[in-house]
Amino acid sequence: MTKAPPELAELGIQEVRVLRPEPGDVIVFVTSKRLTMEQADQIREQAAALFETHRIAVLEDGMSVEVVRKGGEPK
Repeated sequence: MTKAPPELAELGIQEVRVLRPEPGDVIVFVTSKRLTMEQADQIREQAAALFETHRIAVLEDGMSVEVVRKGGEPK
């Protein structure tokens, strides 16, 4: 993990990880701040430019999401 660049830090994103998404994966951004719709849309638009073939989700203010596959293996 590395420290988020200033433009993402302003939105409450503190760390960035290197991703190697597979087809069908959903990219999830998590922030501890409450976002305006405009801020969430900005994150989705910027992420969509980086991950053109993937869906984007933005979670805020303590929300979390996990995927558990058959057999209990986390993704």
